[in-house]
Amino acid sequence: MGQAKGAATPPPTAPFPFPYAEDFESTNVGKAPKYFADQDGAFEVAPCSGRQGKCLRQVIDRRPIPWMALAPDPFTFLGSADWSDYKVSTDAMIEKPGSATLAGRIDSASWFQDKTARWASAYILSVQDDGTWELDSAKFKTPTSKLAAGKVSIQLNTWHHLALAFKGTAIRVSIDGALVANVTDTSHTQGMAGIGTGWNTAQFDNFSIK
Repeated sequence: MGQAKGAATPPPTAPFPFPYAEDFESTNVGKAPKYFADQDGAFEVAPCSGRQGKCLRQVIDRRPIPWMALAPDPFTFLGSADWSDYKVSTDAMIEKPGSATLAGRIDSASWFQDKTARWASAYILSVQDDGTWELDSAKFKTPTSKLAAGKVSIQLNTWHHLALAFKGTAIRVSIDGALVANVTDTSHTQGMAGIGTGWNTAQFDNFSIK
């Protein structure tokens, strides 16, 4: 028989669920969780290290040979482009020397706009395995702007809680429940949220947006 028009009926449109929380327990090991869209690297559910249950693990620890000018750092994100004022948080554990990142108000992830960009266009909290952290405003075709920086007590293979909160132009950064930065900036007014790493393995758990 020849080709014919399908009869499937798509589900009705609906806004992305908000508030949103994911503990990865309902996803099979080795699979990607619902909604998360990997932009580089590979994020898959795995048994947690150092705690019970399942976590989301970034498994690629070597930068590939890029077909663009630069391979962006591993990153996965989700949500609604209309989100503005919210708090995004996650537990993170850096397994090998490198970093874990938390991002909010992602207003573009189209690296075709800037083939040298390291991150999506967003506010990025990057935490290194030695405890050094930065809050940056990353924007395509514009130099990355460092909004705040510092150092906290962090070690490899230990779990830590990262959080970014947005209200108007105010941005609050918390690590392990302690407020480490409270700044204002107007570079990004709304957008999605996500997590990422450097070119190192890391695990994430209890991802939340509220």
